Formats: sequence, C-alpha cells, structure tokens
Amino acid sequence: MHRFYIQDLVRRDNRTVWKISKTDLTDILPSAFGLVSVIDNLVTSRTGMDSREVGRIQGLIGLSDFREQEIFMLLNLVFTDGEYKGSRFCILGILCMISCGSCRLLGYRSFRMSRGYAITSTHHSDDIQQRGII
Repeated sequence: MHRFYIQDLVRRDNRTVWKISKTDLTDILPSAFGLVSVIDNLVTSRTGMDSREVGRIQGLIGLSDFREQEIFMLLNLVFTDGEYKGSRFCILGILCMISCGSCRLLGYRSFRMSRGYAITSTHHSDDIQQRGII
C-alpha cells in the first residue's frame, strides 16, 4: 500500500484551490451546497510541505449534498517523480468531511487496466494557515 499526501492550500497567496461557481443556496446551507472549485495540488511523500514532490492532483471538486459537507471529486493524480513518473490515476468519488471516503480509481501508463479504490481521509487541517493535508 502506498500513502501520498495532498497539500491543499485554500486561502493563501499561493493557493491551489480556486472557487469557480456557486448556487443561491451555497451561502445559506451549512453544507455549502453547489460550491464548485478547480484544484492543482502538490502531492508529497510525507506530510510536510517541504517533503519530496511525487505528483500533482488536478481537477474538479464540488459540494453536492444538501445536508452534509461531502465533496464530489473528479480528479487526476499525475505522478511527476519516482518509479511511477508519467503515470496517472483518474479518481471519481466522494470525500466526506467528517469520516473517511472511498473513491474509484482508473489507472493509466504503469497502472494501465488497473482498477481499484483509494481510501481518503483528512490528515490535518489548519484554519490559521488555511491549509489542509488529505
């Protein structure tokens, strides 16, 4: 099993998550329903921002549940270094902000014809730094 850490920068000058649309309900509902963002996050081998880059995770995320903050993800994990350099996974699934999520994976290049699941969870969230590690 491999572990990778997604560096999610939400509200800083060098942010990696950009809001692109919302609905009339986004600011009213506690779930922020309808908020859609694009991301281009650093993926590292360890939790620190200064750890070795192994890739980027790029794509769309959206809040699509009226009641709970669950993030719908349509992403590509592109490996930029290491033994899987040039390979990628397409990720489709839900990340529940409260508990672990499970996402469907489709692989390309080194992972061609691979299928499986990624287990996702929030490792750390820092409201002061506006940074999360998934």
